[in-house]
Amino acid sequence: MHSARHAHTATLLANDQVLVAGGNSSDGPLASAELYDPAEETWLPADAMNRARAYHAVVRLNNNQVLVAGGWGSGGALRDVERYDPGTDRWTPGGAMREARWQFTVTRLPKGQVLAVGGWGDIGARRDAELYDPSTDRWELLPAAMSNARSGHSTTLLRTGQVLIAGGGSGDGALARAELFDPATLSFSPAAPMRHPRTGHVATELPDGRVLVAGGADASGPLASAELYDPIANVWHEVRLLRTPRSKPARLLLGDGTVLVVGGAGAGGIPLATAELFELLPNGTLCRQATDCQSGCCVDGVCCNDACDGGPCDVCAVTTDITLIPTGARSPGTCEPVDDVACDDGNACTQDDVCHDGVCVAGGPKTCASYACDKATGQCLTLCNSVRDCMDGKACDRTHQCVDAPPDAYHHDTSGCALAAPGAPPPSRRTLAALFVLALAALGARRPRAVA
Repeated sequence: MHSARHAHTATLLANDQVLVAGGNSSDGPLASAELYDPAEETWLPADAMNRARAYHAVVRLNNNQVLVAGGWGSGGALRDVERYDPGTDRWTPGGAMREARWQFTVTRLPKGQVLAVGGWGDIGARRDAELYDPSTDRWELLPAAMSNARSGHSTTLLRTGQVLIAGGGSGDGALARAELFDPATLSFSPAAPMRHPRTGHVATELPDGRVLVAGGADASGPLASAELYDPIANVWHEVRLLRTPRSKPARLLLGDGTVLVVGGAGAGGIPLATAELFELLPNGTLCRQATDCQSGCCVDGVCCNDACDGGPCDVCAVTTDITLIPTGARSPGTCEPVDDVACDDGNACTQDDVCHDGVCVAGGPKTCASYACDKATGQCLTLCNSVRDCMDGKACDRTHQCVDAPPDAYHHDTSGCALAAPGAPPPSRRTLAALFVLALAALGARRPRAVA
């Protein structure tokens, strides 16, 4: 930019140029404006506003004019409004707001009206809101108000038609709380709070419907942290940091889906003349967390086309000096199964498990000498309570030791009547027959005789 500034605004015009207006410099509020051409990557001077202001709010109307409202100027909090016409590069006055406010937000609603919310007023942070009708150039206060007075917050129009109001500050410091405004009922309701309290941040709806919140400040100073809001799940997720902590920057969603974050105040309140781009990364790009990726999946250190949750038996990254994956995918960012890679089948008593067709196949059993393997720990047992605690061919003795079973030490007589001595031959069939006859005779002798 030609001038360092913070607490300014940036607006994407219909011709893809960016209008940056007002803000604070080391000499106070600015009336100057600039145009950024992303195609040429150049900054051009634009017509100056009629009044120097900072902490104002801006929105592009349905007729492509730019509405700038309120802010802080030489007389304190401002009510006045002006419009910028990109076709003529001229500013003209508009209808004044009902209440003076600065560090507030304006949002164009689906029917073309403009919602102004919160901000600082003459008596502190405000809870109220008002609607602007471009066709009549008039503002009206709404009967409903937010749950929390706030300024330095963000507002984002969601695809549902609701408006997400997040963060900001009040007399109690930076807020993490968020609310939703419903244009159909002109009412406010709670939303999930952010993961980090912040004020003076920026918020942008991304092409997939999620909302990026970046920068701002808390009691410790400017923030580099950023987070994503998922309106379907009503939950916030942390994303990678900005390169420079910055409070009160301007932001813009560019045509390729990236977000331009411009200027702001850095450490010590020094105005920044730098800008940076935030983007959700395509498949195959190095990542640190799932929210870095367009797909929402970060696998093996790269953005992946799906969750690729088969463990070590599938892969999404190619083998490089960075990923250090022994067997990589053929196409970076595309999940595919792998073979002949070591894995763990979940059974601690198997070893040399290996991947086959994307599935972990058990290897051989773990060798534990006389004792069985504990499947829970993978350790070899050292005592036994039953034969099940011993390896095959072992028996558990009275001292809880697994010992060799005594093969052929004794065998049961096939008659079932005796235990033969070691080395004794098994009984013959003739002997068995004789024993059988003797047994029958003994039974007959014991049978009582009938009395005549």
